[in-house]
Amino acid sequence: MSTRMNWGNAQEATSVLTALNYFWKHVDADIVVQEVGMCGAGLSCNTTSTSGLLLGATPDALLRYSNGTVEALEVKNHCPFYSPRRAQRKKSKENVHNFFIRSFPFREPYMPSLYVSQLQMEMLCVGE
Repeated sequence: MSTRMNWGNAQEATSVLTALNYFWKHVDADIVVQEVGMCGAGLSCNTTSTSGLLLGATPDALLRYSNGTVEALEVKNHCPFYSPRRAQRKKSKENVHNFFIRSFPFREPYMPSLYVSQLQMEMLCVGE
């Protein structure tokens, strides 16, 4: 598994807890985070689709607010480590993997467009 995927897997639980702390402090003190597996649109337990088309998505968790509202939670972790491309690596007798640390400039929170379709599918499949 790649370094970036390992990083994301290792950091996901902490990111979900960070989101819970944020929403608890700033939005709803009675919020609950629920672990969830596959959410499906078009299933008998979800009435968002009447076409019979079965779709699925796997949010990282569900946020359940005290007023009954349910939202999908998707966290993204960006690995600060990278390795130069294979063509750029210097040949080494010891087959040592060198990693470098990226510098991420601070910027205001934003939603990269490549995640929009994933989030839309999760919202459809959560359906509440």
